[in-house]
Amino acid sequence: MGGNLPPRYSFIEIPNGVIIECIKRNEDGRGVVIRLHEVEGRERTVEFKIPECCDLFELDLLENIVEKIASNTNAISLHFKPFEIKTILLSK
Repeated sequence: MGGNLPPRYSFIEIPNGVIIECIKRNEDGRGVVIRLHEVEGRERTVEFKIPECCDLFELDLLENIVEKIASNTNAISLHFKPFEIKTILLSK
């Protein structure tokens, strides 16, 4: 059997032009790491729908916290340069 679930059952919703490269548990168990990649070669600001129960941090590629992006919200906006990779952490 196959099929698609409606968006209300999605863990994260992202717009066209950005893909999820990786979803994994953080190395020190603080939460879930999501690596995103802009794939159309365009600078853009995109809105993501995420679980509302989390703090959101931007990480570097070594998974060190760069900055806190948001807290307890169900949507965030991230700015991408062409082909940029961003790593974020959802943490309770």
